[in-house]
Amino acid sequence: MPEESLNDTPQQRARKAFIDLIAREDAIIDLAQAAFLIALEEYPELDIACYMKQLDLLAGKVRTMLGLAEPDKLTQFPKEMDLLK
Repeated sequence: MPEESLNDTPQQRARKAFIDLIAREDAIIDLAQAAFLIALEEYPELDIACYMKQLDLLAGKVRTMLGLAEPDKLTQFPKEMDLLK
């Protein structure tokens, strides 16, 4: 994360964290985290870790319902789920 000033507001820290996040290679940017960092500017008390955990739990339920492998075992979407074709 970029160097923080002791005088930075929570909004300034959120913006710096967002800038650091989006400076990465596109393929590795966590879009959920980016969205929460944007929201953090308006809602400085937002608990990003809590919401990220909720998203992970929801994703796990969806994987189970669809019969998909765990994320570390899933290398690509099944062909029948390729929405770009």
